[in-house]
Amino acid sequence: MRGPAYSTPMPTKRTKTARAPRPDSEMIEVRVSPRAPRQGAPSLPRATPPLTRAQNLVTALLEGVIGQLAEYVENSPAVERLVRAQTARVLRELAHDAQVSVLIRSYAEQYVAELTAHPEILEPLVRVQVDRYLEYLAQDSEKVQAIMKKAQAAEPKARPVKPRKRDISLE
Repeated sequence: MRGPAYSTPMPTKRTKTARAPRPDSEMIEVRVSPRAPRQGAPSLPRATPPLTRAQNLVTALLEGVIGQLAEYVENSPAVERLVRAQTARVLRELAHDAQVSVLIRSYAEQYVAELTAHPEILEPLVRVQVDRYLEYLAQDSEKVQAIMKKAQAAEPKARPVKPRKRDISLE
């Protein structure tokens, strides 16, 4: 009688067995093999389906066209002139719109009321302008002299105060 129709391959190298003691004094069997673990065949990149390739191509072309269009719009003098003309037209229409006038007046009144209630908001701005003007005047002494003369001429001159006559009663 012959052996079985199949045969099991014999290992080419022996497997070593080591035993490590466990804390509860039982032994654990560990098998160590000299061969590295099996690695599967390297995976080949899968081919992209034709529909996906077509979609990717269309997306790339569309992004390119959109980029060129955006660059044209951003740098085109013709587009800039068109935007300016349309903006001017809209602003001319809004300049005569009663509702916009009421809205602007309302906001302006609120802003003035806020500045009146909190003068400390304006004080630094006024101070900067006054300092700039004084610096400008300091550079031209003739103008300062002229302003001083005008200021002195505008002041009312003090009149000597005459003593009042007291009413004397003749009783």
